[in-house]
Amino acid sequence: MLSSLSDAAAEYQAEMSESDLPIDSKTESYLQALESQPVDVVRAAVHNCRRSGLRREGLHDIIVDGNRLGRFRRPDGGAYTIRPLQLLRDVPTRWSSTYNMIERYLELHPAIAELALQIRNDARITVASHKQYEVLQDILSVLRVAHNAQQLLSAEKTPTLALAFPVYEAVIEHWEQLCGVIPELSHSISSGISKLREYVTRTQDVPVHSLSMFVNPSLKLDWIRDNWTPPQAAAAEAAVRDEMLRIRRLITAAAPPPRMSSSSNRSTQAQNRGYLRLVTAGATLRRASELPPLENNSRPAKFACQSLAPGIHSNHNSTPATRPNTDARDQMLVDEEFARYMEDKTVSNEQMGSFDLTEYWKVHQYTYPLIFRIAMDVLPVQASSVSSERVFSSSKQTCTSDRNRITPENMEYLQVLKHALIRRRRESPTALENDDLDPVSHMFENVSLELDEP
Repeated sequence: MLSSLSDAAAEYQAEMSESDLPIDSKTESYLQALESQPVDVVRAAVHNCRRSGLRREGLHDIIVDGNRLGRFRRPDGGAYTIRPLQLLRDVPTRWSSTYNMIERYLELHPAIAELALQIRNDARITVASHKQYEVLQDILSVLRVAHNAQQLLSAEKTPTLALAFPVYEAVIEHWEQLCGVIPELSHSISSGISKLREYVTRTQDVPVHSLSMFVNPSLKLDWIRDNWTPPQAAAAEAAVRDEMLRIRRLITAAAPPPRMSSSSNRSTQAQNRGYLRLVTAGATLRRASELPPLENNSRPAKFACQSLAPGIHSNHNSTPATRPNTDARDQMLVDEEFARYMEDKTVSNEQMGSFDLTEYWKVHQYTYPLIFRIAMDVLPVQASSVSSERVFSSSKQTCTSDRNRITPENMEYLQVLKHALIRRRRESPTALENDDLDPVSHMFENVSLELDEP
């Protein structure tokens, strides 16, 4: 988007010429300021103001004195104060760095102009003109939309991937509105929209996006059905059902078949034989004189009892279910849980501010066990790499020339541990004392050294 700012003025002039529409003097001066590369003006001013410690101190002193004396005035004449801050550089590898640079420059602009006037004989600091200042404000309004989206998707303590596509669509919608509000920047804004839509198209078929939105009770599949084409929505639902079925089959395969212990099995068989002897006793009642010899009638009676109910106490009375029956049962459980989850009420927009997704699945892990397993797989996936980049950005301070033989695994452990300790100290300064890092410090709290007298 920023690279297309240089062509934005020419594209706007060409569009107006094709439409046979005149350009007034105010718009012409705006286009001239846009053609003058105002972002480069800011970048050069930041470089010159931060070039030495004396200039940084001079800018700070000007801000302090100006606030004390009320020299900074609004267009209506009212005095206001400026925060005693320093200018920021933009870094190509740092998120929102250009936005932060322009925002800080506009905030400190009166102090920068005064510093440029004071040291005009020693150095030349470029100061944005009134029209350039106006153009920079409009550029900042365009970049603010992307900055807010980046901030939202870069959270560390809450899942963010489910909001990726909804946030991208919101960014596109706001930028399309800005094309009408600031038509002079429409070419640059349109290039940003095209780039974002290209990214969405490339990642739309990745199942993890559909799964992450599905496990979010505020979205489920409603957003997909409202914003995607019917074939895309059907594919997303199929991906969810397939993942639920895959997990169900894993659970079925991992569960051992129910088997009775050998002692209980023998007891059951004995009970069955006793019951059969009791209920079939009438079939073999005879007078003693009618009985055949003992050796000829003892075993046939036993065989007769067994033949009356074959298979009741057989060792093969509990054959495992066939594979088609198991698949049908798994599919039925998947469909039932999917329907219950979709019929459950969706979290409203009013509740989104206080809704905790991780707590929701702690409560509902037994209500929707298959979807809970999906949630545990996809919730840790973040929509932005900012959080992981923040963890490993200080690795050069861990792996130094004195510690250059750390294995990659240990390096990862150390960086995660260091980031956790730093964040813990930042959030609660009293929660982590220096002694907490030493597991044996308590052993030496009351140790004293006594010197023997000569």
